[in-house]
Amino acid sequence: MLRRYVLPEIVGTVLAVAAASALHRTSPYAAAWAGSLAEGIGYYGTLLWRDTRGHRGVGRLRAVVAQVPGTLVEFGTAELLDTLVVRPALMYAGPLVVGDATLGVVAGKLAADVVFYVFVFGGRLARVRLWAVPEKRAVPEQPGGFADAGAGTTTLSGDHRRR
Repeated sequence: MLRRYVLPEIVGTVLAVAAASALHRTSPYAAAWAGSLAEGIGYYGTLLWRDTRGHRGVGRLRAVVAQVPGTLVEFGTAELLDTLVVRPALMYAGPLVVGDATLGVVAGKLAADVVFYVFVFGGRLARVRLWAVPEKRAVPEQPGGFADAGAGTTTLSGDHRRR
C-alpha cells in the first residue's frame, strides 16, 4: 500500500520545497501557502497520471473523472485538514524552528505528512471497500483452468457494488 504514495510524495516534495524556497524571503506566509499548494498539485497530478496511464485523449479524461469519487473517499477528509490548517501551519513553523528555509520547509512537510497519512489510511480502507482500486494482484485460477479477472470485483466508477 505504501508503494502507491512514494512517487507522488517525491514529486510533491520537490515542488513544495521549490515554491516555498522561492517565496520565503518575500513572505513566510506566502511561502507556506505556495509550498502547500505546489505539493498538492504535484502529489495529485502524479497520482492521477499514474492511475489513468494507458488512456489517451478523451479516454484519459473519462478515466480521471471515474477516479474522482474514489479519490475523494480516500483523500477528502485528510486533504481538507491538511490544506486548510495543518500543512500551511507546519510549513510556516518549520523554518522558524529550524532556522533554515529549505530544511524548515522539509521538516514542516514531513510533520504534516504524518498527520495526513493517519487520515489517508482510513480513507484508503473505505475506498477499497467501496470501489475496486487498480493494484497488481494475482487473480486466482478458476476450477476450469481459466482466471476470471472480474470475479468478485467492482468497477472504478462505483456502478457495481461487491458481490
